[in-house]
Amino acid sequence: MTRHILAAAAATALMFASVGQADARPDPNVTYSVPVAGSASHGPRHALVTIVEAFDFACPHCKRAAVTMRQIANIYGNKVRFVYKNFVIYKKRSTTAARAGCAAKRMGAFKAMYDLIYADQRKLDGATMERYAGRLGLNLNKFRKHMQSCQIDLATERAQVTSLGVLGAPAFFINGRLVSGNQPLKNFQRVIDEELKKAKQVVAAGMPLGKYYREMVVKRGRKKP
Repeated sequence: MTRHILAAAAATALMFASVGQADARPDPNVTYSVPVAGSASHGPRHALVTIVEAFDFACPHCKRAAVTMRQIANIYGNKVRFVYKNFVIYKKRSTTAARAGCAAKRMGAFKAMYDLIYADQRKLDGATMERYAGRLGLNLNKFRKHMQSCQIDLATERAQVTSLGVLGAPAFFINGRLVSGNQPLKNFQRVIDEELKKAKQVVAAGMPLGKYYREMVVKRGRKKP
């Protein structure tokens, strides 16, 4: 257990290390273009604020951050949507769980699977994933087939966040603005409140709520750090 915690801490410390270029680090004050199409999500599709989470199922810091995200969901309700992108750090331990999450996403049960997996990070094997799938009422044959074909999904999600300079997890983009690592709730709230205020002003000025994230974040956000 101690070995995994130390490894997670090291991964988090390297999260924004550039490959030989300090200026390649993401700027927390900049809005980045973070696509959400094809990724699992939870919450209203047209929420004022979208939080994109890069995570690893074996990462203890990610599990702690997931608790903070639940607090945020309780505080902000339908004002916030959560989008999930697998960012596998511990390949031997978490790849099977990442594939299970991907399979559950395709079958409409990602958030329930996500919660089950994080409930016990000690058990990330295939048999446990299938047991969770059965508990969720998923067709096991389809679940297994989806698990086998999820590698492209995982690679795509990882590439989307690494292109923005993220090299570890957990990492969060709040309407495109970076919050790195497992930070205190108040740090997330500060950015969320700023983004809520901004979004409300733009929507009040005539921007359809359903287009806000696509227009103001995906289209206008910076493509690289």
